[in-house]
Amino acid sequence: MQATSGFTAERTQPELELLIEQTLRRLRISGKLKGYAYLTYMIGETVKNPRRTELITKDLYPETAARFGSEYRRVERAVRHAIRFSWNAGGGEELSQLAGYPLDRPPSNSEFIDIVAFGVRSQTR
Repeated sequence: MQATSGFTAERTQPELELLIEQTLRRLRISGKLKGYAYLTYMIGETVKNPRRTELITKDLYPETAARFGSEYRRVERAVRHAIRFSWNAGGGEELSQLAGYPLDRPPSNSEFIDIVAFGVRSQTR
C-alpha cells in the first residue's frame, strides 16, 4: 500500500520507530512484551497509511506475522495482551488523551493501533 500521510518524506524510519516506542512506553507497554515489536511495526505502517487498519485481520496481521516469522493468530493475541497490560497498568488515561475522548474500556486491537498512529502523526505536524 502507498503511504498517504506524507510522514516518510519528513522523518526517517528510525525517527518514526523511536517516536512510536516512546509513545508505547508512555502507555506502559515495555519492550519485554512480544506485542511491543508487533505494535511498533503495525503502528508505523498505519502512520504511513492510515487505511491499514481497515483490513487488519486480512492484511496487517499476516504481513506482521510473516515479517517476524510468526502466525497471524499469535500476532493478534500478543497485541491484545499488550493492550490489556497497558490498560491494567494505568495506561488508559494516557490513551484517552491520545484519542481525544474518554475511554471506558480497553480498545480493540484496531482501535488501539488507530489511536496511537493518530497520536504519533499529530506529534509530527
